[in-house]
Amino acid sequence: MLFFGYRATIKGIKVFEGNVKVVVNKNGEVLNVRQGFLVSGQTVKLEPSLSEQQGLERAFQHAGKVAASFLETHTRTSQGEFSKFINPIDSNFECVCFDLTSGGKHE
Repeated sequence: MLFFGYRATIKGIKVFEGNVKVVVNKNGEVLNVRQGFLVSGQTVKLEPSLSEQQGLERAFQHAGKVAASFLETHTRTSQGEFSKFINPIDSNFECVCFDLTSGGKHE
């Protein structure tokens, strides 16, 4: 069997739920297709309206936490990588990771 994975991007930005996975047998027959969902008729701005710092602060505020500051411990070297920040609530908590192309992620 062969396994194929595809990820949709627009101008280098990953499309939310834009993954397609296909399984093909030795005869070339498609056995399985998994995909995200498509929402038609939507307009999306490709330029952010918040800075990364502002987005992180708003995410913490939305969770009911006030973050004093974010100390970056790993700076991404390309758009698809994660930045890592010390958790502003308590440095003993897990790091906060942020993927610029698909939104925030807690690791």
